[in-house]
Amino acid sequence: MARGRIRLVREHLDGSLDLSATMRNYLDLCLGCRACVVSCPPQVPTDRIVRAARAKYAVQQGQPLVRHVLLRNVLNKPERFSLALDSVKLVRTVRLNHLFPKTLKAKEDLLPELPEQTFWEMLKGRKLKKSAKKTGFFLSCMDNNVFPQVVMQAIKVLEKLDFEVVIPTGIVCCGAAHHNYGDLDNARRLARQNIRAFASADVKVILTDCASCESTMQSYGELFEGEKEEGEAQNFASRVMDINVFLQDKIVSGSQPVDAIATYHDPCHAVRYQNIKEEPRKVAAAGGEPPPLTLR
Repeated sequence: MARGRIRLVREHLDGSLDLSATMRNYLDLCLGCRACVVSCPPQVPTDRIVRAARAKYAVQQGQPLVRHVLLRNVLNKPERFSLALDSVKLVRTVRLNHLFPKTLKAKEDLLPELPEQTFWEMLKGRKLKKSAKKTGFFLSCMDNNVFPQVVMQAIKVLEKLDFEVVIPTGIVCCGAAHHNYGDLDNARRLARQNIRAFASADVKVILTDCASCESTMQSYGELFEGEKEEGEAQNFASRVMDINVFLQDKIVSGSQPVDAIATYHDPCHAVRYQNIKEEPRKVAAAGGEPPPLTLR
């Protein structure tokens, strides 16, 4: 429970508890969903308290081996993340994934069917529209490798609305996992790369369809608090916007009806970090009455 984790951190700060492996396990069970924060009358920022404790663990004890490898050698290098998922595709193809250890198999089962091409591969040979109206788009790791068709459809919508979509090739992981698990040096390095990638893009807004990425990038100012790059990071963070927020007043009636019912899940990082709840529903209902798409 949230209050239990807060009590553990308080006991450590009071000198009653050491940074033990057991305490770390309890802290690592926190998903960072902020359900506890929004239901707490005084809005105690449990997520930030847990992140600060994880950062102290990282500084004093380092990261567990598997997490260290993932954070420093896979997630922070786009080509290695793609290679890791290519390996999963190969293992699935030859049907050897049943040999995975139980815990790894449970994680692999969460992955949907992986596409034949990444987004960057799908984009080859396709010319993006040029327009006086520009918007940036941050391509998440999962979008590139697992859901490339979602980004392609987002681009189609934006281009139909007469926007030029700018996706810099130099973007990397947003740093969400690094930030959440206390690898702040690496999180800042990734943030710097993304800020530099968009520096010459000449866009006022940076859109993304990944709630985890946008909430992380909107906290870049906090990540660089007290650093010389704080102002630049805050400026970048202020331009990051969820695509549904951007589209809610731009899609007009007359959209092609969709004879379907879709299940919609409110992402924790959208509804609890950014208070985004009605915007996706407005986009779905933007075609008029009856709505072109029914959400459940």
